[in-house]
Formats: sequence, structure tokens, C-alpha cells
Amino acid sequence: MAFSDAVEMVSQADCDFVEVLFDGRAHPDHVETTLGPALDDAPSVGLVAHLPFTVPVWSPFSGQRHGVLETHRDCLDAAATLNAEAAVVHPSHAAMGDAYDEPAITEGVIDSLTELIAYGDQLGVEVCVENIQAGPFTLDGLTHVVEETPAGLVVDTGHARVSGDGSEKLTKFVAEYRERIEHVHLNDTRGPSDEHLPLGAGTIDFDSLIAALGPEWTGRLCAEVITGDRPSLEQSLDRLSTYSTQCRD
Repeated sequence: MAFSDAVEMVSQADCDFVEVLFDGRAHPDHVETTLGPALDDAPSVGLVAHLPFTVPVWSPFSGQRHGVLETHRDCLDAAATLNAEAAVVHPSHAAMGDAYDEPAITEGVIDSLTELIAYGDQLGVEVCVENIQAGPFTLDGLTHVVEETPAGLVVDTGHARVSGDGSEKLTKFVAEYRERIEHVHLNDTRGPSDEHLPLGAGTIDFDSLIAALGPEWTGRLCAEVITGDRPSLEQSLDRLSTYSTQCRD
């Protein structure tokens, strides 16, 4: 949908922010002109940028590594221009798995994340790291981020399910690391697939997850739903408000 419609819907639902993927219509080269006016019309709505997930953060080839980091820095510059409070990044890589072992990949990704986190700090944009579906940085792999960087975590419910982590595992992780969790992508799924269904349309146990965050948690909840059906989106935002109230209570 148009950015103006999305921001209007978020504003009417009394949500604090909208999360936008900085790619396509929100490419960093023109996001200020495509998204900026919609945000200007709704000053109560903040922004979280999602850095492009098609661009890895690390490559074993120095030229490629320089290029991908420059791309993410460009996105962070654009996010700062729009006063984004945070940016979500996938800890992905472009290394051939058979040629590089997991410790080497993990070290390379952590080095790149450390650079991006520091760059975001300079701009006033908090860089948060999301669990991805496979590789060293699934839900369990976020412990590398906790131990080796100061970054906040992003927990994605669909990615966790694809990785084979059920509700019990997800709830346990959230309870253990809630002090480092800054952002949660709530999206439903009927099985081990990243479906991004409206909240309540799948089998994710959101109630247990929210309970694990606890009443003192002050991070962000995001309904990461992919559908062109506005009533389904509005229903997800209603559920999101309920979950937010549960967190406070």
C-alpha cells in the first residue's frame, strides 16, 4: 500500500511507529521523498528502518565486504535523515559454506555488525540484530551478538519457527534474554514457513511470548504482516495493542 495509507492506518491504531524496508520504493537514494511526506503528516508516528535483507553484512572478499557495508551505511544515513529511532539488520553473509567454517563466518559477521553498530551510534540510530532462518545466527546464534557486541536483539517469530524452534524454545529464549531484546517481529505461521500471516491466523503462541517479556519490558512490538487486505492488517494492529497492554500489565 502507499506509504501515506500505511502511516495513516498506524496513526489511527495509536501505534508508536512504522517499520519500513529500505529497498524498492524506500530505497535509500529516494526514501526521503517517498516516505518522508507521509511521516511529516503524522508527527506522532516514529520510524524503524529495516536494512535491505538482500544485502549481506559480510563477505570473505574485501571488495564485496566494503561494498555491502557502504550500502548499509547509506541506509543508516537515510534513516537518520528521517529521524529513525532504530534499524533492524539481518546478520547474513555471502560466504560459500563448504569453503568457510562456521567460526570464520561468525567472526566475520560479528566484525561487520560491530562496525555498523558503531556507525549507527554516531548517527543516533540504534542498530538491532535479528535472528535469521539458517546459519550461525538463528535464535541460538544470537548469543554471539549478546556476548560480542552491545547491540539490542530482534526476535522474529516466523524465523524462529523456520529454524525449528517451537513456542516453548522461543518463550525460554525471550525470558532469558529479554533485557537485550529491543524489538520483536510478531508474524504468524501455520508451520515451519515464513508466511507472515496476520496475527491469530497461524499457530504461534503469542500469549506465552508476551508473558515471557514481562511487565517491565520497554521494547517495541511490530506486526510484520504481509497482506494487501486492510481489515486483516487492522485486526493485527488491534491484537498488537492487546499484546502491548499485556506487556505493561
